[in-house]
Amino acid sequence: MNCPRCGGELKNDLDGQACGPCSIVLPPRSAAIDILCRGIESAELSDLLESPVDLLDMECWDDLEALLLAPAFWEAKVGAGMVFELAEDFAMALERLPKPRQWRRLLTLLHEALLRDLHFINRHPGALFQCLWNSCWWYDCPEAAGRYDPPESGWCAALAPWDRPGPKLSPLMEAWRQAREVAYPGYAWLRSLRPPQFPLGSPARVVIPVNMDGFRFLDLRFSSDGRRIFAWLNPVGTADVSNRQFRSWSAESGCKADFAPTEVPSHDPCLSPDGRWRVECGGAGGGWGESVRVVDVSTGRLVASLPTDEDVNIQDVQFSSCGQRIVGGGWGDEGGGEAMVWDIETRERLAWLRAADSVFAVAISAERKIVATGNSRGEILLWDLESSALSATLKGHEHYIESLAFSADSGRLASAANDGTVRIWDLSQINYLPRLRDHPHGANGIEFSEDGSRMLTFSSDHTAWLWNACTGAPIACLNDRAVCYLMGGPPMQAAAIRGHRVLCRLGGEIWDAMTGAVLRSSSTDSDSIARFWSRLMGGRQTVWSPDGSKVAGYECGKDATISSTSDLHAEPLSLHGLVEAVAFSPDSRLLVTGSSDWTVRVWDAGTGAEVACLRGHEQAVSCVAFSPDGRFVASGAADRTVRVWDVTNERASVRIDIDEPGIWRTQNFSGGHPEELRAARAVEFTHGGDRLVTDCGDRFCIWDIRTGTLVRTIEGRGNLEGLAAELPLQGIVRGSELVIENDSSTILAHIPAVCGGGLVSHPSGRIWAVGGIWPRLFELCGPAAATQ
Repeated sequence: MNCPRCGGELKNDLDGQACGPCSIVLPPRSAAIDILCRGIESAELSDLLESPVDLLDMECWDDLEALLLAPAFWEAKVGAGMVFELAEDFAMALERLPKPRQWRRLLTLLHEALLRDLHFINRHPGALFQCLWNSCWWYDCPEAAGRYDPPESGWCAALAPWDRPGPKLSPLMEAWRQAREVAYPGYAWLRSLRPPQFPLGSPARVVIPVNMDGFRFLDLRFSSDGRRIFAWLNPVGTADVSNRQFRSWSAESGCKADFAPTEVPSHDPCLSPDGRWRVECGGAGGGWGESVRVVDVSTGRLVASLPTDEDVNIQDVQFSSCGQRIVGGGWGDEGGGEAMVWDIETRERLAWLRAADSVFAVAISAERKIVATGNSRGEILLWDLESSALSATLKGHEHYIESLAFSADSGRLASAANDGTVRIWDLSQINYLPRLRDHPHGANGIEFSEDGSRMLTFSSDHTAWLWNACTGAPIACLNDRAVCYLMGGPPMQAAAIRGHRVLCRLGGEIWDAMTGAVLRSSSTDSDSIARFWSRLMGGRQTVWSPDGSKVAGYECGKDATISSTSDLHAEPLSLHGLVEAVAFSPDSRLLVTGSSDWTVRVWDAGTGAEVACLRGHEQAVSCVAFSPDGRFVASGAADRTVRVWDVTNERASVRIDIDEPGIWRTQNFSGGHPEELRAARAVEFTHGGDRLVTDCGDRFCIWDIRTGTLVRTIEGRGNLEGLAAELPLQGIVRGSELVIENDSSTILAHIPAVCGGGLVSHPSGRIWAVGGIWPRLFELCGPAAATQ
C-alpha cells in the first residue's frame, strides 16, 4: 500500500504502517479492510457501513481501528445519511476497545470532534472533512504551539499534544486533505486560520442546535440515568403555559431521543424534588434586598425566609436534587454577579459567591460540592462550595446563559443559552484548560490593513491585538490603553490601521503595524496629548479620515468634533447639528454628517466651515457616505428613504424608497416582539461609483443610482465594505452559519456556529473574520476555490 500523502511505499513496523518522509503512521489492517477503504463499489457499501458491528463482535481490534481511521469509511457513512449512526459506531467501539491500545486516544478525539459539529455535518455532509480539519489538525500540529498558553497547573505528564510521542491527528488530516483534493476537483472548503477557542480534550463535548424562534429556555434537566437531556421552551413575552414546547436529545450524541413519560423529570426548578415546597424570589421592588421565600405548596404557608442583602437582586433560584439546598443567582448594585447557597433546614447561608458579571442561571451538583453560575457573556463559572473559590470557567456560548443542570452523578453539566444551543460539558476534563492567546472577553471590532497583511482586533478587555491576516498568527498585544470605556456606553472602535501604523485615540499611542513596536508613547508631551484626546473622547464613536490625518468624534444626537492627529496642540473643530452619522470624503478634505433634525450637512474638514446643507428627508438621518469621486453623498433616514445628493448643486438626484418597513430590528430582552428601528442601517457606494449598497440588518440591497431601481437582494448579515468592493466571493451569515458564495449566488462552502460579532472581508476576498466571544478567521481553500 502507498502513503496517502506522498504516494511512497508504506513499511510495516511495530505500530502499523509507516512512511518515513511524511512521518505518518497508519494502523495495521487486513486485506479485506484495505480493499474496502481504497475503493468502494456500490455492492460493497452496505457491508462497509455495517462492518464496525461485525468487527466488534469478532473482536478484530486491528481491523476496527483501521476502519474507523479510514476517510473512505467516514465519507461513505456520512454520504449515506448515517451521521448519527457514525457517532454511535465510535461510542460502541470506544466502550469495548481495550484501553491499552495506542490508537484509542486518537479515536476518542475523532469522536469528540464529530460530536462538536454533528448536527451541522448532518445538514451539510460535504463539510465533513472541513469540520474535522478545523478541530483535529489544530489539536497537535506544530503551528498550535504558539497559539495557546498552558493550563494554570501546567501541562499534564503526557505533555502538550504537539509534543506527545506516538500517532497524531494532524498528519492524518493532511493525508486526507491531499487525497480529497485530488479526488474531488470541484471541492471548496473553509479552513480556519486560527485554532478553536478550546481544543479537543477540553470539557466541551456535545453541541445541540435548537430552533429558538419566538421561544426562550425555561428549564433544562438530565434524565435519572444521564442518557437523555430534556428542555422546556417558553414563548417569549407571554406567561401562557399552553404553548410551551418540550424537547429531548441523547446526552451522548445530541440527536433527538425517544423517551417514556415516566422518564421526564419535573420541569419546574423552583419546586422541590418531592413536590412539597416551592421557592420564590423577587418582589414588588424588583427584588433588591428581598429574601428568598420557601412556601408549602399544599397550604401556601411560608416555611422559611432565606436572607440575601440589600444590594443584591436574586432573579433565579433552584433546588438541589436532594432537596436540602437552594441556590440563587442575580446581580448587585454595581453590576456584578451574585450567587448564594442556603441550607433549608437550618436557614443558614452556606456560601456567597461574587462574580464580575451578572448571574443569569444557577445549578448545584448532587453531592453539593460544586455550584455553577451562568453569566451575561455566555460563560459558566464553577465554584467550590466549601471554599467559595472559583475553580474553572467554561466558555463556548455566544450569548447569556438561560439554564444549567448537573447530571445525577455530577460528572456532566448541561447549559442552554440565548444563542440557540445546548452544550454538554465533561467535568472530568476541567483540569485541561489551555487558554487561547486572545482577548479574554472577545473582540467587538475587527479591521484589516489596506494591503491585507495585518488584522487588528479590539475588545472590551482594554486590549487591541495585532495579527498576521494570512496565517492568523498573533504579532503583538497592544497595551491596555488601546481600548477604553467611553462616556455613556460600552467601548466602541478605538484603533485603526493606517498604512504601516496602528493609531489609537486614547493617549495618542502609535504602533508599528508590522511588528507591534511602540512608535510613540503617551509619555511624550503628555499634557498636550491628554488635552487633545480628552476633547475628542467626548463622543461615543469615531471615524478616521482615509489619510489618517483627522479623527471625527461624535455622540448620537449631539455635536461632532474634528481633531488633527498631526498637531496635538490644535483646537478641535466643533460641528453643530445633532449628529447621528459621519463620513469623510475620499480625499479627507470634506466631512458629511447626518442629523436628527432631518438634514445632511457637508463641512470643510480643515476649517470646520459648513459647505452645504441638504434638506429633503422627513425624519432623522441615520447613515451617510461619500461616492468614490467625492461628488455625491448618500444618506439613509428613518423615513424609509435613501437619497443620493449631488454636492456640487446641492440637490437630490435619486430617491430610493425602501418599501418593507422596519427591516432592521433589535431584540427586546424585556419580552415582546423585536423593536423596529430603521429601514437602512448603513449605506456605501460601490467602488465603481454606479451602485449603492444598503445594509438593512437582515439583508443587503444593491441599487442602481442612476435610476434608483433594485439590482439585487442578498439575504443575511455580511460585510458592507466587502459588498461595496464588488469582490468575486462574499461571506454572508445566515442564521448561525457563515455561507461563502460567488457573484452568481452559488454557495461554495459553509462554516457552523457563527454568531455574535460582525463579519469583515479581507481585501483579497478569500478570507473572512468574524468577531464575538471567540474571534474567527477563515480562508476558502480547495481546487474549486482557485478557479473563482
